[in-house]
Amino acid sequence: MIPYVPPPEEQIGLTEYLYARMKNPIRVEILHDDDGNYRVLDDKGNLIQAGWIAKGGTADQRNRRVMVNLREGSQIAFSERAAIQRFADLLTFDSTKPQVTLSGVIIPEKKVYEGVLITSVSFVWVEIVEMLKGDWSKAYEMSPQVWEEVVAGAYKRAGYDEVTLTPRSGDHGRDLIAVKKGIGAIKILGSVKAYNPGLLVSKEQVHALVGVVSLDPAATKGILTTTSDFAPQMLRDKNLAQVIPDKIELMNGERLRLWLIELLAKK
Repeated sequence: MIPYVPPPEEQIGLTEYLYARMKNPIRVEILHDDDGNYRVLDDKGNLIQAGWIAKGGTADQRNRRVMVNLREGSQIAFSERAAIQRFADLLTFDSTKPQVTLSGVIIPEKKVYEGVLITSVSFVWVEIVEMLKGDWSKAYEMSPQVWEEVVAGAYKRAGYDEVTLTPRSGDHGRDLIAVKKGIGAIKILGSVKAYNPGLLVSKEQVHALVGVVSLDPAATKGILTTTSDFAPQMLRDKNLAQVIPDKIELMNGERLRLWLIELLAKK
């Protein structure tokens, strides 16, 4: 059987690493624990993805749920079977609980009330940033979820003690929470907008983050990060001018690119 390779417009989370996977389908091993956490390992034992799914069902059903959550948009063979399954043909999975599904960019530590606490970045994060360092146009081919993981990993790489990735739904306007402990503790509420160059973040979206930060008495500031840029003359809004940059910080695509390159060089 000739493996199906989806066209680029169907692919999610494009990176050079994932492109290689799509051209050469591999077998994976899916490991589950009693709390609903799972890990997907390739045939060499490398971590491809980790996340959490609701418990219940047979082993085959749970594996299918994991496969639906894989971000590669390609074919992967179950380790228990010889058949290669097309991503688009897999069963869909609905859950009443908010889910955080990781694509392997970051490595989870444990599930917490607000989402998933991450322990470090993976080699995929390094591969992505290396790719972006050479060609920023690839930034516009990556999915919003992958970008949230890349930015969350950047905070962890920058030395924050706790970084939590929130669920895609029910995130209360925050995509991530980054905390530095100790004297002068800092709590950042992060929002990530994965936009193409022609789409700018509006002042209304910045106002929304102001509201989120104001509702959290422990929050030090909010940082809105975008792959694109912000609407011009943003600070003509007097209300925003009062909170930028002390309570709200804006990071556009150019600042994000330089920050990631700086963190890539960090040992």
